[in-house]
Amino acid sequence: MDARSSRAPLPDFSLPASTGQTLSQDSFRGKVPVAIVFLAGLDENRDLVEAMNAALPRFGSERAQILGVAPASADDVQSFAEANDLAMPILADSGGEMVRAYGGDTSEPWAVIIDAEGREVRRFDRLADDGVPSLLAAVKGLGLGTRIDSTD
Repeated sequence: MDARSSRAPLPDFSLPASTGQTLSQDSFRGKVPVAIVFLAGLDENRDLVEAMNAALPRFGSERAQILGVAPASADDVQSFAEANDLAMPILADSGGEMVRAYGGDTSEPWAVIIDAEGREVRRFDRLADDGVPSLLAAVKGLGLGTRIDSTD
């Protein structure tokens, strides 16, 4: 894990998603932080994708979004999402433009946490199948969630 911080906004993205939409960073900028997980492949990272999908409600309760990015076509990510009953969006980065723009590769999964202003606040250079709790903890560290604390 590498805890880097970047002040400048990251490059924008605009890619087809498994949901049938085209998503961009502007879809989230000014609204919510985003955990972006760059996958080595769909089938190779099925366990990680399933864990990400299962955690989607917990990211929502932290007022955050989690996205997958796969080196695959729009048709492939849509078919994969339908076959695996995924609610979490997976972006189709078939040409690798987004992964290169964000300074990574697809040899193994890795992730970035982007704040609501589009700046990288945390980078995970490697993300194992059991790495979703680390992403959730990083998002919780931004302090945006809807928590009810009793301080009577």
